[in-house]
Amino acid sequence: MDNTVKTFTEIDDEINRMRHEIKTLRSNKVSLECDISSHMNSNQIEEIDCPDETTKVKKYTKKSISNVYKKENVESCSILLFGEDRTNALLKMIEDKKEVRESTGIKRMKRQRTTK
Repeated sequence: MDNTVKTFTEIDDEINRMRHEIKTLRSNKVSLECDISSHMNSNQIEEIDCPDETTKVKKYTKKSISNVYKKENVESCSILLFGEDRTNALLKMIEDKKEVRESTGIKRMKRQRTTK
């Protein structure tokens, strides 16, 4: 079992190292995206061919819609439709119907040092 735990901690260390590396790469990518996007916007460019001649960078606009089922949205719409008393009953019913999921796993933690 000691060997299994040792392997687990080594893998955990490697995952943490890679996460840090990925975080750094993502940060650099976001910075470059901002630079490229700014250049494209200021020069009214829609796409740029990449030096590798097989890909290009294209400007796009993405629209996203907020979660309409957030508690605040449901509450405000429900008050308009049913009034405040029935809204409170509805919100309580929704809250009571929530599904609770439980999972079990292991977690690596630092040992508590004992003083002598």
